[in-house]
Amino acid sequence: MEGARTPFASELYHGRRNYAPSVSPFSLAALIAFYNGKRNDTGKFIGTTESREYLINDSEKVTAFFEKAYQINDLEEMTREILAKRSFWSEDLTQIPTLHSEVTTYLHKIQTKGVRACIKEFN
Repeated sequence: MEGARTPFASELYHGRRNYAPSVSPFSLAALIAFYNGKRNDTGKFIGTTESREYLINDSEKVTAFFEKAYQINDLEEMTREILAKRSFWSEDLTQIPTLHSEVTTYLHKIQTKGVRACIKEFN
């Protein structure tokens, strides 16, 4: 993840739309939700969704960042912290108009309804 060029980069929006299409903020929110994990007894970073556990297999730097970010109690602030991480996205994604608020909204929906229920809303 770190340092990779991402399809969420601002050139997708600036000059063409000046807003973020709804599928991209949802996808980004789903990615952020995926990284909600905790260390198990063996030190592996484990996520949970809909009562199922999964291994989050990424670098220590990335998993440590998300582990710390998820300790922030305010969802808006946590989302801002993640989107502003230049080493992940190659830029500060909070600078893309509407992206932060849309990702926060979708992340809240994913956390309360589950990702599958949210996906059904797009159909």
